Order: sequence, then C-alpha cells, then structure tokens
Amino acid sequence: MTTIKLSFKNYKKLQNFETIKDDVKILLVTGKNEIGKSTLFRGIAENLSIKATTPQPVTTNQSNGSKTITVPDVNGNPITIVHEFSVDNNKGTFYAIDYTGKRINDVSKMRSLIGIYEEMSIDRFYTLAETAEGRRKIIDTFFYPLLDPISLAKIKNIDKEVSKTGNLYLSRTAINKDIERQETILKSTIVTKEDKVLVDNLPQLKSHLNALQESKQAISQKMLQQELHKANIKAKEDKIISLTKAFNDEIQRKESYVYEKSKQMEELQRQLREIQIAMTSALDDFDKSLDDIKNDMDTQSKELNTLIKIAVEDKVDEDSVSTNFNDEIKETTEFIERANNSLSIIKSQESIKNILINLRKEQEELNTKINNLRQEKIDILKNSKLPGGLIIEEDNFTWNGYEFNGAQISTSRALLIISELICKLVGSKIVYIGERRLFDDDNLKKLIQIAEANGKIPMLEEVVTGQNEIVLITEVEDI
Repeated sequence: MTTIKLSFKNYKKLQNFETIKDDVKILLVTGKNEIGKSTLFRGIAENLSIKATTPQPVTTNQSNGSKTITVPDVNGNPITIVHEFSVDNNKGTFYAIDYTGKRINDVSKMRSLIGIYEEMSIDRFYTLAETAEGRRKIIDTFFYPLLDPISLAKIKNIDKEVSKTGNLYLSRTAINKDIERQETILKSTIVTKEDKVLVDNLPQLKSHLNALQESKQAISQKMLQQELHKANIKAKEDKIISLTKAFNDEIQRKESYVYEKSKQMEELQRQLREIQIAMTSALDDFDKSLDDIKNDMDTQSKELNTLIKIAVEDKVDEDSVSTNFNDEIKETTEFIERANNSLSIIKSQESIKNILINLRKEQEELNTKINNLRQEKIDILKNSKLPGGLIIEEDNFTWNGYEFNGAQISTSRALLIISELICKLVGSKIVYIGERRLFDDDNLKKLIQIAEANGKIPMLEEVVTGQNEIVLITEVEDI
C-alpha cells in the first residue's frame, strides 16, 4: 500500500496545508484557478528534486516556513523529504528521513533514494516532439541525463561526428555533392560512335597527314626544278638570240667586206690574184666561223627542245595541286583535331571515373564509420538505464516504433504513449503528467494502469470552477 503525506507551512498561498492519503493510485489535484494548485505542484517538485526554485517562498507576513512530503523511494520504502526556509534564507535547507528513521543531509544520497524527478508535462513533451529543435531539447534535458558520465561522453562524441554538423557527416555530404558534380560532368561529356572511330583511327590519320605533307613537299621540289628548267630555257633562248645576232652581224660584215673588196678589185686589177687568194682564205675562215656558230646554234636548239620537252612532260598545275593538297590536308587536320578533342574527352571521362571510384570508396568508408558509430550508440543506449526500444538520433527519437516527429496516431493515443515513456524514464515514484483535461475517463484509467505497471503514481491537476479549496483525488473510484 502506497501512502502519501503532504505538509506545507507558510509556503506562498499554502499557509497550512496537510493531507495523508493511503493506497494512492493517482494524485489528481483539483480546485479553482488561483487557489494554490500550481504552488502545491511547485512545492512537491522542489522537494522531489531537492532544489529550491521559488524566489520568495515564505507566506506574506511570516518569517519562515517548511514543506514536508512522504513518498515511496526507488525501493518502495517510505522516505520523508523536508525543506525548511525563511525570509532571510529563501533557498533554505533540505534533509530526508528514510524508512529506518535515519536523517540524510547529503543531497546526492537523497536524490539517489528519491530517483530523478522531471517536471515536463506530457503536453509539453508532445509539443516539443513536433519540432527538431524541441526533440533535441528533450534528448539533451530528458534522456541524456539518465546516462552515466562515460556513456554520455561517448554519445556526445559520436553525435559530434555523425550529426548534421559533425565531421563525418559533413565529409560525407561534401563527398556526395562531389560525386553528384562529377556524375553531372560525366553525363555532359558525350563522345559519339563516330568520334570514337576517329580516336581509334587517330594513328592512321596522323600517318596519312604526314604522307600528304611529304607528297606536297615532293611536288614543291618538282615545281622548284620546273622553275630551274624555265631559267635554263630562258638562258638558252638568250644564248641563241645572242648567237643569231652574232651570225647576222658576221654575215653583214662579210657582205660589207665583199663589197669593199670588190671595189678594191675593180681598182686594183693588178692585185687581183693576191686579193683573190686572200679573199679565198678569208672566206674559208668566215665559212668555218659560220659553221661553228651554226653548229652551236643547232646544239643550243636541241638542248632547248629537250628542256621544253622535259618541262612539258613534268609540267604540274600548281594551282590545282596546291588546292587539292591543301583541301585534303585541311580535312585531315580537322579530323585529327576532332579526334584529339574526343581523345581528350575520353581521357577526362576516364579521369572522372577514377575520381568517382575513389570518392565512392571514401563514401563507403565514411558510411561504414557512421554506421559503426551509430551502432555503438545503439549498443550504449541498450545497456543504459533508458527504456528498451528507445532509439535516439541527432534530432529525432523513436520508441517501440513510434516516431515522435509525425502524427501516426491520434493525439490521445500519443499522449498515453508519452505517459508510458515518461513513467519508464523518471526515476522518482511520483510522475508529473500535466492537466486532467487531456484525458477522457477511459484514457485516464489507462494512464493509471500504465503508471501502476511501471511502479509510478501519476500526478495531474484539474481546474474545477467554484471549488474553493484544494482537493486530492488518489483513488480510481473517485475520478
């Protein structure tokens, strides 16, 4: 049988409030507004947490006061917690009397016997659980304090690594973005089948270009030789012209000489023989000279004809050859440039693929590290004092499959789930639930059953208009 005793002396509005309740299943505090219900809850909370939070606790015109409550300790034995305070010492002094009558002054010892008391109501819990920030607050102020210091330190270190602002998480996010960027680049660098064929034939294209350039160079040499032939032909033509002029000059000189000698012959009959002999000799010389010149002319003409024949046979259409070779060289060069561009793209793709392989390897390693740390966190939580089935993440938590970040079920059902979770989390036997209006009669009875199954006593308040005094309902039948 659970007995609850409350005795408040000169504490705010509760100047002389006392009650004793046996076989307590629920603490339902009822009364009208401003009657002192909140003061009563605050006083109970201060004693259960061994922490004075009321700025001026003493009733007006009084010098001192006290709050005494008797509740079951964590072992089910009755423990009395006393808080004495005064106008001069608002914080006052706490001490406890255990079931053997032994006085306990050590705060840590008292808290270990009372168990952790939490003032968070279920509607406050429910509201906080609707946002990521609120869930983080629940985790930090409601869940983590139940861990031992070593486990909490490990959890904090793990959260620093795997949280959305953690090193591993940020590294993985950066790698994921880099992978996405590289994949986008890879998709944008398209190489057609035709380009791949060009790349495959790049050596042959380069060889063909070299052959074209060598052929063009050979044609250029032949054209140079052609120019030399033209120069030789011009020289031979000039030589023939020169010899023809010399031949004509020599004939003219001969005619002049004949004419002159004829004149002389007419005048110098007596010297005719001598002159005839001299003239015959001179004519022989002239004929020989003419024959030499003529022979030289014939030789030069033959050489000229030979050169002309060679020039005609080897004649190259310079404009046509140049145009054809230049067009083919240009086309081949364009193919090679296109092939080189495609080759560059293919090499870039290979480089990106290698980068992606390394990035995915890093991604896998980071995922493994993150998953291992998360599993380590799950293992720590499983071996802690937290309720089984509670999974805590960075800004979210689930309990036995219920996700507190979404509306999976009705509000009334969610409140019962939260109530059960709070009963399992809170160490003290008294569990503050909140307002009675949140539960209809059936759900209130379910709440009492949940609390009893976990060895707890739910504490609620209800505003009853016109009720001028505080009433404590402690039995199911009185609800």
